[in-house]
Order: sequence, then C-alpha cells, then structure tokens
Amino acid sequence: MQITKTYNKYIYGDLIGDIRRLIETARQNVAVRVNAGLTTLYWQIGDRIRQDILKKKRAEYGREIIVTVSRQLAVEYGRGFSQRNLFNMIRFAEVFPDERIVHALSAQLTWTHFKEIIVTTRVGRLKTVRKNGNTAHFEAMFGAKTCSLSTNVRQSCFSDPFSLNSFSLST
Repeated sequence: MQITKTYNKYIYGDLIGDIRRLIETARQNVAVRVNAGLTTLYWQIGDRIRQDILKKKRAEYGREIIVTVSRQLAVEYGRGFSQRNLFNMIRFAEVFPDERIVHALSAQLTWTHFKEIIVTTRVGRLKTVRKNGNTAHFEAMFGAKTCSLSTNVRQSCFSDPFSLNSFSLST
C-alpha cells in the first residue's frame, strides 16, 4: 500500500507538474516566435508595398493598388489582409524604417502593440522610445504592457484574431 501511495504521489505530483511546466514553456516559446515571425512579415509586406509600388509617395493610384492587392490576398488568406490592415503594414514600415529595430522589438511587443504605436505615435515620441529601449518607458508613454512569458499566451499575445486567422491558425 505504501509503495502505491509513493508511486501515485510521484505520478500526480512531481512528474505531472514537471510535464505541465514543459508544455507551458514550449507553448510560450512558440507564441513568441510566431508573433515575431508574423510581425516581421507584416513589416516586410508594408515595406514592399511602400518601396516598390508606392515609391514612398502616398498617391491616389496607391489606394487603387491597395484595394486590388487586398481583395486578392483576402480571398487567399482571409480578413487579415483588408485594406485597413495593409495600410497599417505600410504605416508600420514608415514608422519603423529599419527592419533590425522591428526584429529587436518583436521579441517583446506583439503586432497589436505595434499597431497602437503606429496609430498613436508622433515621430518625436517614437525617437524617444528607440533611444531609451526600455519596456517601462514604453509602458509609460503608450499605456501598453509587453507580452511576458508569464501571461496567458492565447489571450495576451494573440488577442488580435488578425494575427492567427490569416494563417489558418486559431486561438
């Protein structure tokens, strides 16, 4: 009887707990990597449209191009590639012209955070964040929290369905 209790304690205590921690850590790591990959993709899309099609100008013909591109991508990849989202991607590439900065920040910030920055930021404020590089400073300036490994991945890191629906993933 004593052997069974010790065995059950091991199975339901240490072993199960350790396996749960391994699973949760792996989920968190995957979420951070997926977020970073999607954020980089959105920057690259915005940069490609901005550089190659719009030639860094906001011309009326550019809107027509966005409408066409959006329709085609939305059919193939879903609502994440609406006109509004494509304009967000273009603005993202304008506000963060250096992909290295995006790469460095995407380990701590989600696409939702970046959207908040590009919508609410003025260039002077963004320069302050770039120079400081401090998460607390970012939170104070923009009122947003970064995604930490202790948060619930599906609710915090990927609360924006745009991130996952575009790639046939779900929360």
